[in-house]
Amino acid sequence: MGRHPLPGRTVLAVATVAAGAALFTGAAPALAADLPVLYVNNDVAANCSDGGSGTQAQPYCTLGTAVAAVSAGQTIAIAGAYNEHITIDKSGEPGRPITLQRYTAPGAAVSRLAGGPDVGFTIDGQHDIVISGVWVINAVTGPAFDIRNSSRITVENLLAQLGTTAALPGVKLTGVTDSALTTLRASGRAMTTGIALDAATSGVVVTGPVITNGARAVEVLGARNTILNGTFGNNTIAGISIGAGATGTVVANNSMDFGWGVGIDNTGATGTAITNNTITNHCAGGIRVAGASSGVSVQNNVTAQNVPWSNKEQCDQAIQGAVEIGAGSGTVVDYNTTFHGGNGMPNAYAWNGTPLSLTAFRAASGQSAHDIETALSDVNEDSANSAAPGWQSTDSSGNKREDNPNKPNTGAGPVPYADRGATESVQGPLAALQLRPDHAANSIVADASGSTPGFSPIVTYSFDWGDSTTTTQSTAVVTHHYAQPGTYTVVLTVTDANGHKWLANRSASLWPTVRTIALLAHENNRYVTSGAEGYNWLNSSVYSWSIGAPELFDVVEPGNGHVALRSRLNGTYFAVNWGTDPLLAAGDPVTDDMALFDLTTDADGNISLWSVGKKAYVSSNSGTNQVLTADRTAIGPWERFGVVDQANATVTLKAHANAKYVTADNGGNSPLIANRTTPGQWETFDLVDAGNGYVALYSHANGKYVTADNGGNSPLIANRTAVGAWEKFKITKNADGSTSLQANANGKYVTADNAGNSALIANRTAIGSWEEFN
Repeated sequence: MGRHPLPGRTVLAVATVAAGAALFTGAAPALAADLPVLYVNNDVAANCSDGGSGTQAQPYCTLGTAVAAVSAGQTIAIAGAYNEHITIDKSGEPGRPITLQRYTAPGAAVSRLAGGPDVGFTIDGQHDIVISGVWVINAVTGPAFDIRNSSRITVENLLAQLGTTAALPGVKLTGVTDSALTTLRASGRAMTTGIALDAATSGVVVTGPVITNGARAVEVLGARNTILNGTFGNNTIAGISIGAGATGTVVANNSMDFGWGVGIDNTGATGTAITNNTITNHCAGGIRVAGASSGVSVQNNVTAQNVPWSNKEQCDQAIQGAVEIGAGSGTVVDYNTTFHGGNGMPNAYAWNGTPLSLTAFRAASGQSAHDIETALSDVNEDSANSAAPGWQSTDSSGNKREDNPNKPNTGAGPVPYADRGATESVQGPLAALQLRPDHAANSIVADASGSTPGFSPIVTYSFDWGDSTTTTQSTAVVTHHYAQPGTYTVVLTVTDANGHKWLANRSASLWPTVRTIALLAHENNRYVTSGAEGYNWLNSSVYSWSIGAPELFDVVEPGNGHVALRSRLNGTYFAVNWGTDPLLAAGDPVTDDMALFDLTTDADGNISLWSVGKKAYVSSNSGTNQVLTADRTAIGPWERFGVVDQANATVTLKAHANAKYVTADNGGNSPLIANRTTPGQWETFDLVDAGNGYVALYSHANGKYVTADNGGNSPLIANRTAVGAWEKFKITKNADGSTSLQANANGKYVTADNAGNSALIANRTAIGSWEEFN
């Protein structure tokens, strides 16, 4: 079987019945405006009274009182259990039935007749009645539902349970016409028949019954009755028995497993359509057509292992084959799959009482040209005859017939890709969703292009954005803008051309960014990085001399008074592990306080990170491992980090004096001088926050700070490993957009002296062109 889409989805099953069969569907009752709902509730808190009018505020105490008061077009809503036998002796009208239904308000008890041997329903000589959702428990003196000489009766969603010693039918229909039994469960250890339809019952459609135990699950003796989508088991004589005199019966889409008798027994019935049933593990065979049966069609069925079990004492009925046909019956047998191996019974067929192989059965009967004898189930796909009498356009679960594009269509009829057996192999789509947050735009790009189709193409992608808005479109990628930052769960629903759906969901955080920074560890003058590849769970480390995406982090506010650090490389958040493990790029979104921090800033512009979850400071004191840990209770040099804002990262200085770039020449071993025509690593600096409006120039040439050496009396050179007074500079923005540097060492401006031909030195008291840089 293929995968089934979206478990739990509700599917509307449309039944197709044989020509001439009447299908009565119980429509929702059309209530007249002057006929209020009658309520029955005997709970001690319900304030019930049989002397009242059955309002919701004061319901009736007994169901019999409500039935006596009900009129055509009126509904009785029932809550609770009643030790009553209810005889409905009045009728509704076409389109205005009398309806008894379960009261489904929250907390309401299951509607049921229970508590005594005489519980049950009797309808005799009436019409246009609906019973919905009401159970009968442990009936003993009569069937749970006894319906006689009536028409247009609908019973649905019911439980008919007999007492352990009750040798009775669970549901008995006598002279009933044009009615429907839907989703009915019947059980009883001594039950004779789950649903019994007598010879005068006609035009009844039984859909979705579930029947266990009993001599027969369903017995049909009348005309034009239909048994669809049933589930049967543990029946001693037959799962479905179509007896002498029955005509035009449709038995389709039923599943039967484990039975002492035969799965489907057609004895003396005429014009029966036995179609698309799955019958397994029946002691006395799968399908039997015997007696004076004529005009029977046995097509699209799957019968497997319907053989005597190893304990032969449990199988006392004679068996001829998985498909047993009486000679001269005029039965059509074709497009079935059989398997009957093992246990000393190699023949899957029988013709006129003689066990035969498939080949011999074809020769003797002239039938089964398209039957397949195998234990493999994939042969059932796309190989049925949709023109067979009683064929249904949907399977037992309501799935419509689907073409498996990987299988050849070897079936017949107008739908050559229909499957054999009770269930259609369907394969819906699989949804896949990736989210790419754009924090600056407060938006998310949702990408469903990894979704894969099943048997049919995907036609719509629906995105529920988690903010009460939804986008449905035919393409897989879409961008959504959010009104507010936050963490959002996006739910994707993909739908294919057959209406099958599949879901996928992911969460992403869009939090406001306070600033984007790089962190410079004072331990070794290297930047904190999330790794060259930026993979999730990669250890944070301190080794980079330059700033790129792995070294940039958004400081974001998730709205809980703390901050989180988000990697610019892959959008993941740093999180602290327990123990002494290093910080990790742990994923999005942040789910606990191990990824939350409090920031403190000192007078020199350094920041420290206090882990909210670990209750410790983040430290770069990692020895040769060069990783961050959160294990310090106080702030020392290794718990302070220099800060470079994104705008101050990887800057160059181009002197107005000669239009050349300033370089930390000779790898930083020579003084700074403006003599380069193009910038490279030696010409690149980061402006580290030094507090109080000052910055320090971190050179990419050697990972050291620029100093106005000798109190500013010597040329600038990048040779300091820490920031002191001589390594601080104040930046002045000039009217023409240029920048000037004022040394904290002596309060003078840095100049590209001698029109840039000499080293930079801080010895000017005013700004001229030689003191201007871009």
